[in-house]
Amino acid sequence: MGRGREAWVLVVLLVVFVAGAAAIQRHSVQEDEQRRPSAYAYGRTGLRAAYELVRRQGVRVMRHEAPLTRLPDSTGLLVVAEPMVREMGHQETRHVWSWVERGGTLLVLVSGDLLVREPGGLVADRVRVDRSPGPATEVRADESVSPLLRDVRLLCVDGPARLEPRQPGGRVVVRDSRGGLLVAWRAGKGMALFASDALGLHNAALGRGDAPVLLANIAAAGTSRSRAAAFDEYHQGHGRQEAAARSLWVAIGMPGRALAWHGLALFALLVFAANRPLGRRQPLPRAKHRPITEHVVAMAGLYRRAGAGGAALEILLRAFLRDLARRLDCPDSSPAVLAWEAARRLGWHEAATADLLARCQEAAARHPLDPAELLRLGRELDTLRTKADLGRSH
Repeated sequence: MGRGREAWVLVVLLVVFVAGAAAIQRHSVQEDEQRRPSAYAYGRTGLRAAYELVRRQGVRVMRHEAPLTRLPDSTGLLVVAEPMVREMGHQETRHVWSWVERGGTLLVLVSGDLLVREPGGLVADRVRVDRSPGPATEVRADESVSPLLRDVRLLCVDGPARLEPRQPGGRVVVRDSRGGLLVAWRAGKGMALFASDALGLHNAALGRGDAPVLLANIAAAGTSRSRAAAFDEYHQGHGRQEAAARSLWVAIGMPGRALAWHGLALFALLVFAANRPLGRRQPLPRAKHRPITEHVVAMAGLYRRAGAGGAALEILLRAFLRDLARRLDCPDSSPAVLAWEAARRLGWHEAATADLLARCQEAAARHPLDPAELLRLGRELDTLRTKADLGRSH
């Protein structure tokens, strides 16, 4: 295969691999998005069911895909869920509390799987989150505790997160034997609610017990004809990040970055596979002697098909006798004389050398010649050639 064709094959393989990697990465990102507590997600931990339930109550609902500093003043209810893909900044947190004090209702769904929270965040300064593992239970609600529990009789609880207020002013609205599940906080004209994910307001559990009634009551308390409900999607990874306007690397997202790294690695592989010299060339040492066994096998096959195995052996024998005569400075290249000279000057066994040369002459005259015998005699000649340091036969 030519160098140009090999390069094209490598390019095609590069394109196929990068396309496959991009498809796999995209599928992985889509699966990850379905597991997020997002109003777009249909997965078990998604909030698509909660979004649709609030919308069917006649409430105007929107997915907010911008930083919370841009939250419209017409928003009456804001739903924020943990864990977050994007970190919520302190400026956003201050803006949210200012919005609550002006009459907004904040619902924060607190995750029991999040072990570390940044001090000064939306949750850490208001409630203490404890993990209390245990079996799924049913909690009977008391309507007299809060208007939010109107018509709420039974709540199915499944999860370890339990909440307790950190500062005065917080009140536990729903509690079981292991701790608080819903904490209400009055701030100015508005209200902040912190709900454990054990209450079951996500897709997989919203149909159990009276959780839909509780969510409908919260939506009714925070919205009106002029005030809409908003689900925070910006911190679940949707919408354009502000830093993306200044950085192309951030703007292309995780799939684009993975694709770029794959492409860079495979481009380096392509350059390496194209046999480009990356440093000073090092010459390989030239072999002083190379065995002729492979040559004998190849020539034996050729001569066997031509019915001339004896001719092949005769060629090898003549070359050996000629080179040995030069090595011994002997003008006479007859086998008997060379055997005697080799025994005198090289220490060879005269009878064994003469016997080998005689057998080679006899086999070369025979027709047809057995390929195995041709190979055996050729190897014996090659052994003597090596002992005499004659080099490779030409």
